Amino acid sequence: MLYRCTPEIDKRRRVKRAEKVINRRLFFMHLVRVTKKLHIIVTYLLHKLLKMNQKTWIYWTVTGLFAAFMMFTAIPDIILAEDAALFIGALGYPNYFIVFIGVAKALGAIAILIPGFKTIKEWAYAGFAYDLIGAVVSIISVDGLKPDIAGMLMPIGLMIGSYMLWRKRIEIKGSEA
Repeated sequence: MLYRCTPEIDKRRRVKRAEKVINRRLFFMHLVRVTKKLHIIVTYLLHKLLKMNQKTWIYWTVTGLFAAFMMFTAIPDIILAEDAALFIGALGYPNYFIVFIGVAKALGAIAILIPGFKTIKEWAYAGFAYDLIGAVVSIISVDGLKPDIAGMLMPIGLMIGSYMLWRKRIEIKGSEA
């Protein structure tokens, strides 16, 4: 048995095929436009990076690592992941505090990455100092002084390094860095 399409069905199929071709072309045209814009942005950023001196590279590397660490520890707190709730809950803190401290860490990580806003950066660094020192004190008071607490030296060191480099940049430039 041979199946034949009516002219209307055949016409609809041709229109659908043509629409698919047009949609593919529009997609690729849009992709090319986005790629060109992305190329311009990447070229600009590379140009800026190549013009940076060594101290600026060190500052942004240390600050980026510290901000990434704080952001990666903030996300489980914000979503109240089971591991974060168990760990911080074992220290005696309620769940609402876990979410609050997670949001504060995320906002602080964003604040230290954005140029300008000197006072907000100062507050962010102060908040990180309270957070990290408070975490060390809480862990020591609950679990005692154990060798695993030495793991906190890395984020504390990154925070101090980032803050000191930022202050030095402000002093050199005589303005906000």
